[in-house]
Amino acid sequence: VAFLGNFTVDLFASTLVTRALSSRVLVQPYVGALDTWAQELLDPQSDLDGFDPHVVILPLRLEILNPRFDQGLLELSPAEVEEEITAVGSQISDCLSAFRARSDAKVLLHTFPRPAHPVLGIIDAQQPTGQSPAIDRLNRRLVEMSGNVPDVFLVDSDRLMASVGDSAWTDHRMMAYARMPFAAKAIHACCNEYTKYLRAFTGAVRKVLVLDLDNTLWGGIVGEDGPEGIRLDESPLGAGYRDLQKLILQLHHRGVVLAINSHNNQEDV
Repeated sequence: VAFLGNFTVDLFASTLVTRALSSRVLVQPYVGALDTWAQELLDPQSDLDGFDPHVVILPLRLEILNPRFDQGLLELSPAEVEEEITAVGSQISDCLSAFRARSDAKVLLHTFPRPAHPVLGIIDAQQPTGQSPAIDRLNRRLVEMSGNVPDVFLVDSDRLMASVGDSAWTDHRMMAYARMPFAAKAIHACCNEYTKYLRAFTGAVRKVLVLDLDNTLWGGIVGEDGPEGIRLDESPLGAGYRDLQKLILQLHHRGVVLAINSHNNQEDV
């Protein structure tokens, strides 16, 4: 697994090696030099090509990639904002396309999270030059690019950021000291997400969900309470079982095989 970025990514590598072991995946890491991600992807003679990765992880920070997205959007016209969006999207797309032409490695590319404290404050979402709308448009370009460049998978940074909270996502002091903007909880959340991809890439995934019935799929015992007596209605007790069944149905639609392991009589079931 190769780690490339425009900040210090060493801690991502060491954390993923440890995290992946719990899923029985052995990771051999490669860490690119600071902010050489574009050169590594573009150059056929780069150390990245010599490493010949199976997976490339690319967690770019937008405020480093293009500082105008951090504070400078207020100085730009709507047309100039679109030009900046196009420039960033094209840079990433060009680099990944060049890399894809000579490598079949899968790429995990982070989307760019919305700022927790946008410079336009409460009216940010209403303005064409606002940070959040601009980042949303940039992320849509990444989605389009991932559809055109094979085996590029987008890691949803907003969802990961929401899981740990903004205050636990960025470490401004470490960014100043070591060019490492991610806090410890953020690194662990990201590596946990990467491990999900690695399990899928290596076939180390669970494909079957085996379920009991009484007091699992419904409340009560169907052989004693009967089909009208079990808890599977809209009452507070029954609603939880209904919600569980909806989640199980979603897994079925994703391709997970459902099975039953129960001592119940089949006719009652």
